[in-house]
Amino acid sequence: GHTGTAVAEPSTTWHFAEGATHSGFDLFYLLQNPGPAIADVEVSYLLPPPASPIVRHYLVAPHSRRTIWVNHEDTRLASTDVSAAIASSQPLVAERAMYRGRPGLPYAAGHAAAGVQAPATAWVIAEGATGPFFDLFLLLSNPGDTAADVQLRYLLPDGRTVDRAHAVAPRSRSTVWVDYEAPELADTAVSTLITSLNDVPIVAERAMWWPGPAPANWLEAHAAPASRTLARRWVLPPSVVMPSGANDFLLLANPGE
Repeated sequence: GHTGTAVAEPSTTWHFAEGATHSGFDLFYLLQNPGPAIADVEVSYLLPPPASPIVRHYLVAPHSRRTIWVNHEDTRLASTDVSAAIASSQPLVAERAMYRGRPGLPYAAGHAAAGVQAPATAWVIAEGATGPFFDLFLLLSNPGDTAADVQLRYLLPDGRTVDRAHAVAPRSRSTVWVDYEAPELADTAVSTLITSLNDVPIVAERAMWWPGPAPANWLEAHAAPASRTLARRWVLPPSVVMPSGANDFLLLANPGE
């Protein structure tokens, strides 16, 4: 199962950092055109370096939606990590859905999320957990023509921080498996501040898969784009703790002093 957040309005640009087609993953981009004109859509698929981007064009009819099954768009997209930069002639809405199958159980786990409309030089993620049960990933994409020097500042529950540096090559994507970033991050709850130190805008998402201790065991997942802002007030839709034993968590990050 998965959930997603609606967006306030259509846009002519959308960005996704997360995406994979290898290891049993099926990746989909979902495009909705709510307007009265045909949308001519260019999708730039950003791959890990040194691979060059793959650019494809699609038409989305008025008042309709289109599904792009990324695995089958190009042989180079059949087994890879991938991000996307989407540009459209008409405002549209874009989401990403990603599923992972197991032998005898198609789409055993999956997640979905709306895109973000623009890259930024700073992002914040409150949710995150590592250890033998959870596998935590940060997905970073750089749609620009200049390499991004990225600082990841991990916030631990006791107030300690751990800094790590990563370079994201131009027009490419990078995956950070947080569990293995540092000994202090091997088994903990964690939030993350993501900063482009050389002011090159990037896109950041967080994905979590479980249960561990190995990817072959994964049966569930969730993912979401990072937030571009800190705020004093947040609003969330009502949550229900089901009698079946589901648990509801609020994750709060304070990067200040």
